[in-house]
Amino acid sequence: MINLKNVTFKWHKNDNAPTLSISELIIKKGQHVFLHGPSGSGKSTLLALLGGINTATSGDVVILSQNLNTQSNTKRDAFRADHIGTIF
Repeated sequence: MINLKNVTFKWHKNDNAPTLSISELIIKKGQHVFLHGPSGSGKSTLLALLGGINTATSGDVVILSQNLNTQSNTKRDAFRADHIGTIF
């Protein structure tokens, strides 16, 4: 259902260290996940990547067999409208 592989995200391209770095995250259909951590640990950044609001600097963000990193902004927006809901 959700598969992240070698994902990094940097807010600024010239930053030395990525804001978020995930070597692998697999969430299967029906699986429940609790996301927690201190302020600034990347929770909202991860949700923005999963929602297609932001795109990863590198790696693959695949949801429902769709690689969000290879889609245009318009296609990611349509995918989010059809498949993803986020409540902040």
